[in-house]
Amino acid sequence: MKTPILLISLFIFSNCSSQQPASTNSTQDTKSTSSNKEADITGVWKMTITTGRGIRDKELIISLENGKYKGKSDKNNFDITRNGSQLKWTDTINSPMGSIQAEFSMMLEGAKMTGTVQASGRTLDVVGKRK
Repeated sequence: MKTPILLISLFIFSNCSSQQPASTNSTQDTKSTSSNKEADITGVWKMTITTGRGIRDKELIISLENGKYKGKSDKNNFDITRNGSQLKWTDTINSPMGSIQAEFSMMLEGAKMTGTVQASGRTLDVVGKRK
């Protein structure tokens, strides 16, 4: 009689030990989900453009509407394309020479973004800091 009880106990014990506790699985799921989240870029940013005539500051407001990023600066509204940490958009900049199209290509680094703007055949450095 002791042998069947011993075998049943070993069978039950071996099945219990091969399963991971539920808390371990949920912790692993949470970690993988949170690492896949993109950083929030919405809000107000101070953009500093280094030009041949000095520093030019510009305010950029980024919002998220229907799953798409939208930008606003001065009186201009435009779409922002995001691919991971890379942001791209086209804005109109008023200069002493008139309005020009400016193509921004930026890399997000937490509360800062760095990159370039191409306008009038020139490439200028840009730094953005979250306000």
